[in-house]
Amino acid sequence: MALEGFSESLSQEVGRFGIKVTIIEPSGFSTDWSGSSSVHAAESPAYESIRGLRRTGTKRGDPGATAAAILKVADSENPPLSLLLGDFAATT
Repeated sequence: MALEGFSESLSQEVGRFGIKVTIIEPSGFSTDWSGSSSVHAAESPAYESIRGLRRTGTKRGDPGATAAAILKVADSENPPLSLLLGDFAATT
């Protein structure tokens, strides 16, 4: 939230110079980051409810589609102040 507030203020400060600011907020991605290529610590029971939410099928974003969307915003004449990418980003 602090970074969002800073970015909103920054956009107002530099907007008069023709500088655009976009807050990009993606959801998780379909990668092997937490899979077999990672090292896992012992699981803490305190976080079981969060692990349960992750297992229930939160859709993961497509890195290629996200990259294309970011490039489209970067090339836009009037980019949005905020860009939510992925199903999970839009629901949080």
